[in-house]
Amino acid sequence: MHYSTSNVYDILADQGATLNRALLLKNSTKRPVDISGYIGRMHIRDYVDSSIIVKTLTTENGGITIDGVTGRVDILVSGQADAVALARAFLYQPRWAWEAAASLGGKVSANARYWRCLPKEAQDIFQNMQMGQR
Repeated sequence: MHYSTSNVYDILADQGATLNRALLLKNSTKRPVDISGYIGRMHIRDYVDSSIIVKTLTTENGGITIDGVTGRVDILVSGQADAVALARAFLYQPRWAWEAAASLGGKVSANARYWRCLPKEAQDIFQNMQMGQR
């Protein structure tokens, strides 16, 4: 038997949540398929039609675990922030961290040279800011 089909699933998960799903592979007679020795790979995207891969899960990186004899495949997506996801946010909107801090009521310590480029929505985001003429 040769299994190489790819399927697309639209799974909704809350941001920051850990997702743990189990899949059982069964044949046409509803018996488990022995997948011993197989490896798995899964790409996570923001939405189904996106060409940008946010994260890749494999049997090598521990995101996918295969129990060959029972046909069970466990998928684990950690809820921890991913550096790639943060980098994408910064490329799209460079002041993202400042605006996120402002929306959460936080303050940011920054070098004085950044004070003149305050986000319009967050005029009081910097701590200890002093504006004035020289």
